[in-house]
Amino acid sequence: MDHPHLDVLRRWFEAFERSDLETAREILAPDAVLHVSKPTHLKGDYVGFDGFLDFYERKQADAGAHFRYRVDELLAGDKSAAALLTLSRMTNGRLEEWKQIAVYRIEAEQIVAMWFLEEEPG
Repeated sequence: MDHPHLDVLRRWFEAFERSDLETAREILAPDAVLHVSKPTHLKGDYVGFDGFLDFYERKQADAGAHFRYRVDELLAGDKSAAALLTLSRMTNGRLEEWKQIAVYRIEAEQIVAMWFLEEEPG
């Protein structure tokens, strides 16, 4: 049987795959905080869904038009869940991949906090 936090993360990632921002907004608590420590030029706290979108748009602009992510594994505990991801982009015709660890605090089937830590590309 799946952990309920895994269901929340699956719905979160599936919403973005479908470009369903309405569902994604419902999954993220209004005052949720995204804490980013790396890459250092994007370091900071991003609040709410609009803050998350700001981070994501900056991340896409930084990584380029061919930025992609793949969920490699989802893990869940009593209060939190984590996603191990592979991020990628095309640079000068060459595929670059790097890893990200994302930890999600989940309460009442909503994401209330996120921590992203990733390798530097290349």
